[in-house]
Amino acid sequence: MEKTIFCFGIVMPCLLLISISFGESLEPSEADKQEYKQDMARIRALKKSFKPGRVNDLEEYEKFADEIQIKWSRRNKGYYARLMLEICGPLSSGTFEDDRRYDLARKYALSVLADANDIPLTTELELTGHVMTSKYTCNAPKGEDFAQLECRLGPRGRSEL
Repeated sequence: MEKTIFCFGIVMPCLLLISISFGESLEPSEADKQEYKQDMARIRALKKSFKPGRVNDLEEYEKFADEIQIKWSRRNKGYYARLMLEICGPLSSGTFEDDRRYDLARKYALSVLADANDIPLTTELELTGHVMTSKYTCNAPKGEDFAQLECRLGPRGRSEL
């Protein structure tokens, strides 16, 4: 009985200390909050600057998106997911002429979804829509080509090769 009480007296404070230290690390710092707001504002400003139609520069947008991805992918997962979701919007909306836009939207969405445990479910579902976009475009595989692609990718869209 004394060993149980002793172990309980040692284990409980350790668990409490661990839970407190993890709890603090989950809250974003003020600097991260400020940077997130600035980057979200940059994305939205860039989206507003796009010309109507499909005449915008995909390569420049990709460079910008890569910069945001590199900056946030290892930081706050929730912020990263929302930023990438905002990045994916123009890629799936016809803002660019290059059909590679769908591949980029899929790339950015999958980069977040690879570790989706720390993001809200609604954000995860919205990002999943960008993964699926290429299946519904005019250039999407149809008929036998689609069936072969589905067999290769499997039911969840992940490569099983």
